Amino acid sequence: MRAKLSWDEKVKRIATWRESGLSQAAYCHEADVDRVSFSRWVLRYDVELAGKRQGTAKTKIAVAPVQIVDDAPVSVTTQTLTPISSPPSYFILRGPQNWSLSLPSDTSPIWLGQLLQVLA
Repeated sequence: MRAKLSWDEKVKRIATWRESGLSQAAYCHEADVDRVSFSRWVLRYDVELAGKRQGTAKTKIAVAPVQIVDDAPVSVTTQTLTPISSPPSYFILRGPQNWSLSLPSDTSPIWLGQLLQVLA
């Protein structure tokens, strides 16, 4: 069983991963970190960082149920935020009923697929 890491230790691992240039999967394999957990850390970190930039830091993420309809178009756009230090790149999923989901561009496609399956 792996030891539980503090938030500061998780942030250090995120910084090490970003500096390494490796994919999340490769870094997690080398560092012996659970890939799904690591993806959650990165998402939480990016959300908190974006909140701090906007002056609205949040520590919790609220998730609302979403129904995906087969004939409903979903558009995907890419957006880069104004850099303060190292700019995270994002992509945005937009639904026909005016919902949107902004995720870091390095979000695991496997995790995203699982999320969309759960929300379907």
